[in-house]
Amino acid sequence: RIISLEQCLSDEITSWKTEYMGRLRIALPSLRSQYLLPKFVPIYRKKYPNVELQIYEESSNQLEDMLAEGAVDFAILNFEPKRPDTVVLNVRKDPLYLAVPADHPLTSAGIYTDDSEFPKIDLQLFRDEPFILQSPAQRTRQIANQIFQREGITPKILFVLKSIEASVNLVGQGCGVCFLAETYVRNLHVPISPKYFSLLQETPMIYLGIAYNKNIYMPQHFT
Repeated sequence: RIISLEQCLSDEITSWKTEYMGRLRIALPSLRSQYLLPKFVPIYRKKYPNVELQIYEESSNQLEDMLAEGAVDFAILNFEPKRPDTVVLNVRKDPLYLAVPADHPLTSAGIYTDDSEFPKIDLQLFRDEPFILQSPAQRTRQIANQIFQREGITPKILFVLKSIEASVNLVGQGCGVCFLAETYVRNLHVPISPKYFSLLQETPMIYLGIAYNKNIYMPQHFT
C-alpha cells in the first residue's frame, strides 16, 4: 500500500509539473494583434516561460471555426459567438466612432453631451461624403454596412482598405471619412489627427472577448 501511495503521489507531482509546460494556441483578428499582443504576451511569458505560444492572425470569420475544429485553444472574438459550445470571458464592448478631417465644415455640427467622450453627430449629414471602408470580411465593415442599411444610406466608397491606420491617415489628410473602434482611437498615432465623433442615432458597438470551446480540457497554463 505504501508503494502504491508513493506511485500515486509521484504521478500527481508529475502531472502538476507538466501543467506548466506545453503549448498555448491563440487566434485573434489580424488588425488587433499589433495592440493586443504586446499587452499580454510579455506577462504570460514571464509567468509560464516553458509554455510554447503559437499565435494565429486571422480574419474574424475564421476565428470561431478554428475553436470548434480544435485548431486553437483560445480566440479573441469581435462578434457574439454563434456556436453553443463557445464560451466567452472578459467581454467588453468597443464603441465605433466616425473619423472626420479636422478642418471639415461639418465638424461644427457635433454636439457635446455628458454621456459621450466625443461629440455626437448625425450620420445623415455625411450621406454624400466619400467613405473609406474596410474589406467585407472585417468586422468594422460589417458593422458599417448595418449602420448604412439602418439609416438608408448608400455610401460613396472612395477606397476599400484592410488597414485601419492607413484609413485614418487618409482621413486626417482630408480624404473622406471612416469608421474605427475605440481601441484604435486609443492606440493610433497619426501625423495629422482627424476629429472623432459618436453617432447621434446610436453608438454602435463591436463585441470583444476571449473565447474557448467548453468541451476541451484546460490545464493550469491556460488560465
